[in-house]
Amino acid sequence: MTVLIVFVLVLSAFAFSGNWSMLRGFTVGSGVKILSAHERPANVLVVSVASCNSDPRLHSIREGDSNVRIKVVSNSWPFREGQDDCADGVVVQLNQPLGERELIDGHNGREVDVRRELRINRAEVRASDRMVLYVETCNRNPQIIVREESASEVRVMLADYSVEGSPGVLCSESTEYSLRAPLGERALIDAFTGLEVEVSDLTTRGT
Repeated sequence: MTVLIVFVLVLSAFAFSGNWSMLRGFTVGSGVKILSAHERPANVLVVSVASCNSDPRLHSIREGDSNVRIKVVSNSWPFREGQDDCADGVVVQLNQPLGERELIDGHNGREVDVRRELRINRAEVRASDRMVLYVETCNRNPQIIVREESASEVRVMLADYSVEGSPGVLCSESTEYSLRAPLGERALIDAFTGLEVEVSDLTTRGT
C-alpha cells in the first residue's frame, strides 16, 4: 500500500508541474525536446521533435515581441526512455510571422534552429554553367533545397537556418548555383515565391 501511495504522489507531482499529463490507457504525455523547426508561408511552423511515433501535440504556445515559446508533449510509458531513433513532426499555427523573433523550446528553455525559405532578389550569370544567387539574409549559410531544370525554366529555392547569436539585421548574402546546361533564354524562377528573378549576364561584359 505504501509503495502504491508513493507512486500516485510521484505521478501527481509530475502532472502538477506540467511535465506529464495523464492520458488514455497507461500512457502519459511528457514534454519532448524540439530538434528543429521549418517556417512555412501563412505563419506556419513545422516542428521536429525527439519522439518516435508517439502522437506528439502542442501543449502550449506563448508569442511575445522577442520570442515565441512552444512546448510539445508526446505519449510515453512512465519511467521509460523507450524512444526509437526517429523524429515526429507537429504543425504549429502562429498569429504572425516568426520574423526575427527567437523560437524557444518550452521543454528545456533552449533556442531552436529555424529553417526559412528565402526570397531570391537577383542573380548573376558568371559563366555558362554557373550563377550566383543573392538573398536577404545575414551570415546564415543559405543553401539550395530545390533545384529543377527544364527546357523553358530553372526553378530554385533557397533556405537557411537561424543560428543562436547570429545578427538580426538583414544584409545581402549569396550562394553559387551550378547549372546543368547554360541558362540561355530560360527563365529563372524563385520556387518560394513563384516569381521570375532578374538575371544579369556578366559573361557578355567587355566583349
